Amino acid sequence: MGWREEYQKAYTTSIAPNAAAQCFMPPGMRMVPCPFAPPLSSFIQINSKERNWTEEFKSKEDEEADIRATARRMLDDLDLDDPKLESSRFVAYLRDLAEVDQGTAWKERYFENIKPLGETDEWLQMEKTWNRLEATGEGYQDFAQSEFGDYIFADLSPIESNSKLTRDILRLEALLKQDPNRASIWHELGKAQQANEMDPQAIAALLQATKLDEGNKDAWLALAASCVNENCIPDALTSLWHVLCPRGSVPKDVSSLRREIELNLNGRDKESLLAQSIYCNMNGQHQEAIATLSLISEAERDWSIKNRIGASLANNRQFPEALQTYSSIEEEHEGGGYPRVWYNRGISLMCQDRYPEACSSFVKAIETQLSVPKISFKDELQYSYESIWESLRVTCDLWGRTDLSQLVASRDLTSLKQLIN
Repeated sequence: MGWREEYQKAYTTSIAPNAAAQCFMPPGMRMVPCPFAPPLSSFIQINSKERNWTEEFKSKEDEEADIRATARRMLDDLDLDDPKLESSRFVAYLRDLAEVDQGTAWKERYFENIKPLGETDEWLQMEKTWNRLEATGEGYQDFAQSEFGDYIFADLSPIESNSKLTRDILRLEALLKQDPNRASIWHELGKAQQANEMDPQAIAALLQATKLDEGNKDAWLALAASCVNENCIPDALTSLWHVLCPRGSVPKDVSSLRREIELNLNGRDKESLLAQSIYCNMNGQHQEAIATLSLISEAERDWSIKNRIGASLANNRQFPEALQTYSSIEEEHEGGGYPRVWYNRGISLMCQDRYPEACSSFVKAIETQLSVPKISFKDELQYSYESIWESLRVTCDLWGRTDLSQLVASRDLTSLKQLIN
């Protein structure tokens, strides 16, 4: 075999062909950026054996130029004045694709900004904490409470919406305004906000539910799922601990939490199986999560369990099977009209390069979602509260539709619907 054939074989057998799928796979129910940046070459496959090597090289150059241009356009659209976003892996990944030098201006600005803090005791303690968290890759304990702990009530009446889910959320909020100590209502509201594709709101409600009723395993399970979606891994582990081993005191460190959870991953009741599936997805064991969820007898009747199966299939890159699952939800369950299902469907379509259909699904999710006003949350949490809009923008960029990307930036849903449909 000659060098060209070996090169082709390496590309077609060992490199993932779909960049969007690599970057955005829902771990449970939501898309998140991938934890590593695939090489630029992973976007490109060489399949034709009829062209000579110079034509192949030129085609590769053209495709790389398109990728660089798209990445630069996406960088231009981002608000890089936000230091958290600027230093994120997603932006570093875009800079790598765009072949932007990451070692100069932005780093200089960053170090200039933090220079005055370098000598304080608080900074030294933060540095120690960061080194520990960077080593484990688990994130901050109690991040869910500190960032998403306050529920944001809507300023609407239930009669102002045509969506049953929105009316249900507003009705539950009205009950809690009258009496905020009703654990069961907070639990119901948390699950409704999950269906609404609004995990920050779900976390806030479920934190209240578990605080008022620590023995509610269903509420802890729901909280674990939403915490995974928002990358609050220590909080997700704590929630799973309350489901699987609620004896004694909660371990203070992540390693002990994991150890105790893994010693109790042998139950066959519904709560234990759901906890196992969340833990498997968290650890990238998606096939095991699918198998575990399939053991639950209510799986065919419960749209939320079927949705988890669909998300696990998507995590496992089984996008056609995931789409079949979402279609069955739409046909057989009330949940088929919920933003969460439309959003997950859009992710699987995007990962198959079916950009027009993906955009339509995202638009449908936005139409049916009860959103949170931007003034109600911190700027650095925008990507948590507006994840559907961000996914729509990325899809428009991948599709090459800058006209649609501009409409997304201005939140012009009416014009988007007209152009996409």
